[in-house]
Amino acid sequence: QRALRWHLRDSMPMTGSAIRVVATVLLLARAAACVRSQPDAAQHGNPIGEALANPATCAFVGSGPGNSSAAREACYDVDPSDLPAAFSVRFELYFGGDQRAFTVRVNTSWAPPFAARFWQLAHLGFWEDAALFRPDYRNSSTSFVVQTGLAATPIWNALWTLLKTDNATAVPVVSNTRGFVSWAMDAVGCSSGSSSGDDNPCAPYRPACTSDEYCAVNFTSQFFVNYADNSRLDANGFAPFGQVDEEGMATLEDIGFVLGNLYGELSDICCCDPPDSLAPYCIFDPETGQSRGVNSTRYAALGSPYLRLGGQFQAMYDLRIRTVEVVST
Repeated sequence: QRALRWHLRDSMPMTGSAIRVVATVLLLARAAACVRSQPDAAQHGNPIGEALANPATCAFVGSGPGNSSAAREACYDVDPSDLPAAFSVRFELYFGGDQRAFTVRVNTSWAPPFAARFWQLAHLGFWEDAALFRPDYRNSSTSFVVQTGLAATPIWNALWTLLKTDNATAVPVVSNTRGFVSWAMDAVGCSSGSSSGDDNPCAPYRPACTSDEYCAVNFTSQFFVNYADNSRLDANGFAPFGQVDEEGMATLEDIGFVLGNLYGELSDICCCDPPDSLAPYCIFDPETGQSRGVNSTRYAALGSPYLRLGGQFQAMYDLRIRTVEVVST
């Protein structure tokens, strides 16, 4: 679940998260057997059955022997060649009494495997009630990205991380400048010396990644929208696959101004000597000295209840994504 991890100082350590993922899936494996043997379990108030019956958990429910084709269909798993050349996804937000939204226009040819995952999760409603949990924005001249994509239901985060993380890559066709959308990913560090030698951990990710520092690898459900010119990320393999329209960027910048100055950068990053490029986005409580930002590990593990716990992130919860809809192809 780390996002721009290498570039951002390993912002979400995986050890604890991996243990939680395995424990969750082992529990669900037993529950799934019961649900399959009792098809009406989800209709009789069984919370595990209801969770497993949700479309977003299709990757697990339909993963048994003989069900792979059905699972792919249920999950909107499509070959990129079967996607429309372009499509738009509208994200309507909770924004008080206002109708505020942003729309991502996806160009499939820019990064086909990335477009396919966006198509998939948009159809599944995976991001409904998801928060814009990483608002790196202080003002129009000091801004980086806004990131979202962790599901409100933690079971979905666990299952998709374990079963649906994809290591596909794409050569950047357009750049990470204002309004362009890319997947948040893990990273592998490159070794010194030849950038393309077989002994270089980054060699398998050429030519999508040309950096000698690190290569972005493995994406699941988190994506970010660039607030500024972040074209330095292109060399690492963060290939944009879509673009937010101007009206949507105005909405995201309004939200960024509120959440970025209230919470700021992730506490995972701000707690531990953040790099100079991210320090301006860290907001600290003047009384405790602690970061006010979201702990992304806890958010992934607990979902929406984490945001509402003690009202600490109530404003972020109030500005979450309401609906996700594929509106045009």
